[in-house]
Amino acid sequence: GGGRAGGGAMGGRGARAGGGGAPAPPARASEGCGKAGRPARGEVVVDNEYLLAFPATYDGSTPMPVVFGFHGANRTHIDLRNTDAPLRNAFESKYVMAYVRSVGSNWQGELAANFARFDKVFDVLSKNHCVDLERVFAVGHSSGAQFVSQLICRPDARLRAVAPVAGWPTSGNCRA
Repeated sequence: GGGRAGGGAMGGRGARAGGGGAPAPPARASEGCGKAGRPARGEVVVDNEYLLAFPATYDGSTPMPVVFGFHGANRTHIDLRNTDAPLRNAFESKYVMAYVRSVGSNWQGELAANFARFDKVFDVLSKNHCVDLERVFAVGHSSGAQFVSQLICRPDARLRAVAPVAGWPTSGNCRA
């Protein structure tokens, strides 16, 4: 569920909390680079599916890192952005943020549909906007934390690292 985000651990392909580990690879520009500048008001909203927020520094030609945000059960992507784990102030000045709403009331109940929604938003973002495909991250709260633990374990994870907060993995550690 709901509530405020607490502490969490960073996991992923070689990433460690605190910025340790191997240096980040060079930027890999998405096919959306050069197509368009910053959207009006810095946002793209698809009702009941997702919200994309772009920093003031977004110019449409310089690849920017992305953070996907996944809410807890019985919450929404807007709740995650504004209340549950107020990412708006912490991340939106430096990262393109993709706040995604689950199909159903949580991420596990319609897992295949939620994987498809993530893939759809990822594809829309990378084909239409300038993002760095080597710096795509995800944070999940509660049910969303379980979801990011599953996303990072897919064969084509598309994510550099995840930060599950106030949740637990639903299977073994696939990256051990």
